[in-house]
Amino acid sequence: IYYPVGTDQAYIKDVHNNDVRSEGMSYGMMISVQLDKKTEFDRLWRWAATYMRHPTGEKRGYFAWKCSTAGSVMDPNPASDGEIYFATSLIFAHTRWGSAGSINYLQEARAIWTAMFDKEQPGEFDSTFNMFSAVHKQVTFTPYGQSANHTDPSYHLPAFYEIWRQVDTDRATFWAECAAASRLQFTTDAAAAVAHGTMQFIGVGTPPDEDGSADMRYVLAVARTIGQHMTDYKVVVDKSTVPVGTADKVRTVIAEQLAARGTPMSYAVVSNPEFLKEGAA
Repeated sequence: IYYPVGTDQAYIKDVHNNDVRSEGMSYGMMISVQLDKKTEFDRLWRWAATYMRHPTGEKRGYFAWKCSTAGSVMDPNPASDGEIYFATSLIFAHTRWGSAGSINYLQEARAIWTAMFDKEQPGEFDSTFNMFSAVHKQVTFTPYGQSANHTDPSYHLPAFYEIWRQVDTDRATFWAECAAASRLQFTTDAAAAVAHGTMQFIGVGTPPDEDGSADMRYVLAVARTIGQHMTDYKVVVDKSTVPVGTADKVRTVIAEQLAARGTPMSYAVVSNPEFLKEGAA
């Protein structure tokens, strides 16, 4: 819910948790610019920039992801999707309204991009990191501590990165690579699919045989393909709806393929639970 504050600020309240979050603020700005609500946009940005953005220290330029409605910081760490939406909504605002008014939208967007990449200088802080991985070309879950070592699928916004590369031209190639890395890909190339990720989900069907038992030939065919093409450690994931003992069969099939290739290597076989209410699958 949108709450005006004073004469020129406003916040979006998380009514369930009774606080203000960077995601809600940035989403509110995105909605405002798309609806041509400049006053509301500017109010939200001023509140976020005043109370959520770190002016100095190891998190300088990042936004605290959670504040009280009075503006006090409740959690200083950033949530990366907040920064992504802030920057993109500011670019949209620059395009729609220009940056010659009281807020230089383009300059503010550039400041966020700068903050995303200035945290790993020699001799700098060792607990706060850049928001995007230079190696994997992916956004971090949060650029702090161990959370900087993994990502969140919901934070991947390739369409936004395509816009960024048209404006942030010094990093145009990097943003293009981020967009490519963030897109869902489909392929019939088994070797490429196996090479792509550590997690290998077996999602094929198990139709009933004439005697009513599950036909496992497709599951085992996929396991065989993984064993034929894997070149490093993999976690092979079964559906939980397969018969008891399937993991052992998958493990055996992969082991046979690796032995035939003369390339022993480590792998794990696990089950992915399905959280479905009984009778409502």
